[in-house]
Amino acid sequence: MADDDVTDDDDDDDDDTGDDDVDPAFEPGWTADPTDSPYSGFGHAVAGGDQFPETDREPVTVTWHDSCHLGRASGIYEPPRELIKAVPGVDFVEMESCGDNAKCCGSVLTLIKDPETAHDLGKDRLDEAVAAGADKVLALCPCCEFQLRVSADKRDVPVEVQDLAHFSAAALGYEFADPHPEVRAQWAVFEAMIALMTPRGFAELMGTMWPELIDAMPLGMGGMMRTMGKIPGVLGVMRPMFPILFPRLLPMMMPKLMPAMLERVAARVPMPDYMAEQMPEMMPEVMGNLMPHMIDDVVPLVTEPMIDYLEGHDAA
Repeated sequence: MADDDVTDDDDDDDDDTGDDDVDPAFEPGWTADPTDSPYSGFGHAVAGGDQFPETDREPVTVTWHDSCHLGRASGIYEPPRELIKAVPGVDFVEMESCGDNAKCCGSVLTLIKDPETAHDLGKDRLDEAVAAGADKVLALCPCCEFQLRVSADKRDVPVEVQDLAHFSAAALGYEFADPHPEVRAQWAVFEAMIALMTPRGFAELMGTMWPELIDAMPLGMGGMMRTMGKIPGVLGVMRPMFPILFPRLLPMMMPKLMPAMLERVAARVPMPDYMAEQMPEMMPEVMGNLMPHMIDDVVPLVTEPMIDYLEGHDAA
């Protein structure tokens, strides 16, 4: 901005757009550097500038969880530690396994495939924090934070898990709501969906809708199955055919079965409104991706209950 464009007039100041103070990210032609570090690097710069004020709060002992992506994958270890150590009133302690040797929190694939094992892995990590004398475990990865909070709840580990940005911003005087209630609420949804999307969970779901499932069978097979159920021993003879028939029939049955399935899922999963609204579009795609990998495990779990249903109920 040229000198002759600048005046001392208060009215002009009110209309001044402050071009000199515009963040470079908003300037035309600016592009991001794909090698920019995570926010812990920015926080490291803040700490280097001595921008954390002194505090009269109670001292706190914290430790740092080296997330797999940030640590082993990206090689970033020291910046978050230096940021933490720059906060007044903080005593930083290391867990027994840290840096390249840090233990995984047990999230993502483990949490989805085997939640109980994931809780045990999370407890193992949190126990190290307790042994080190930490009041809080700080982390940067949202998946790690979620997993460690859930593990602390599930395995009764007395240590708080806090996001590094939350911790650092609080040291600068900012206040944020406690995320733990929302984490617990979201986990209830996640946990119920995980249990449902397992062979046993899906078999139990199918067991709540035998009438709809039989009616959805194509080519008049539902009526035929009901008739055979009235003849003692016939369905038992057909039992070896079910592993062959079900994988072929289920994709054809799903469109007719989906309304009942959505109703039963809604009754089992305490989902928020936004998720319930998305389920009619989301569920068919989820089942289309999941069932080819799960059907061989589901069939043995549903065969006997379906035979019991057909043999014990008259056709509608």
